[in-house]
Amino acid sequence: MLELGRPSHVFDLDKVHRRPARALGRSGESVQLLNGQTARSMNRWASSPTDAGVEALAGVMGGDATAVSLETRNIYVEAAFWWPDAIRGRARRYNFATDAAHRFERGVDFATTAGHVEYITRLILDICGGEPGPSTTRS
Repeated sequence: MLELGRPSHVFDLDKVHRRPARALGRSGESVQLLNGQTARSMNRWASSPTDAGVEALAGVMGGDATAVSLETRNIYVEAAFWWPDAIRGRARRYNFATDAAHRFERGVDFATTAGHVEYITRLILDICGGEPGPSTTRS
């Protein structure tokens, strides 16, 4: 994120119940975040819900349940675009701040999303090795 100016997230794919997707969580759902806090959804928050529940607070912070670790073998790289108005104030409502929310609130260039995923993937392959999987896009 610091090099490209774009927030991204790496999920442990073996812990994800389905590919992260843009969707609205239901009021009252909660997610344990990477910072150790539990965020309970408010009406109409952007999240990545699955049958097993919310796995991230999209545009703000990833969830602890799908975090990568030294045991991680398969990953899912996500770089998204969020309209500033969709993210503005989300992190503060949970009484914390993140670099991702800060950048999305101020606007991120949507046209660079695919290129950034490719760049991040190349960095991971160069450092960690492995084989890349397919790239997908959603609107």
